[in-house]
Amino acid sequence: MAVAEDTPNLAREVKLRLEVNSENAFSWIETQGTASEVCELYGQAVKDLYWLDKGAKSLVVIGSRGVSFCLEQAIKFVDSEPTMANGFKAQAKTIAYNVAANTWPGWGDEGVIISKSETEAGLEAAKLNLKLAEELKKPSDKIAAAYWLLSAMQLALDKFQESIASIDLSNIYASQAGDKTVLAYNEGFKGLIFLASGNITGTEPFDSGVRKLKEIGSEDATFYVSQLATGKKIFVK
Repeated sequence: MAVAEDTPNLAREVKLRLEVNSENAFSWIETQGTASEVCELYGQAVKDLYWLDKGAKSLVVIGSRGVSFCLEQAIKFVDSEPTMANGFKAQAKTIAYNVAANTWPGWGDEGVIISKSETEAGLEAAKLNLKLAEELKKPSDKIAAAYWLLSAMQLALDKFQESIASIDLSNIYASQAGDKTVLAYNEGFKGLIFLASGNITGTEPFDSGVRKLKEIGSEDATFYVSQLATGKKIFVK
């Protein structure tokens, strides 16, 4: 593990250095260990800064540099050490995923404020997460999750038709994975997209998805029921 092992202190240290300038923060992180450890630190900072800031301004800056750093490392090894290159690409994907997830205003976390520009940055991160998932030949369940995240970011930015197209693609991969829980969630989520766009026909798939999730009754299904309810409060005006 890298030198800055205490992750809450990591976020505070990064935040203090960001207040000087972004390069100060980047150069500090990038001297804390091996290249792989630095990628890990960037990823941890993205997650911890969300809670420290109750927002996404700092994590977008750090996440963007973290992704670039990891991909730069991947390029160095793409010919000589393809396995190592893919490892760095996987770390970049994880950071991109967390930037997108932590710039989505649909979680309803108390006190957290996400700006439109931060969500727009998250949309680009979600696109990169999907691209890397495909390049790394991730299994169907991971591709389904990447398309769901893309759909979620598009929903948050009122890109309703794009959001529907993405959730439909998520369903294709969830079907390939045989994941009935995700399929039920996606059904409800597609209903949520329709409702958010002002189309009341979304009520039926929303309610159907919730009903199926309750019938499944697993921990994940219960979480998804709660998330759909939260999303409805946030996105349906």
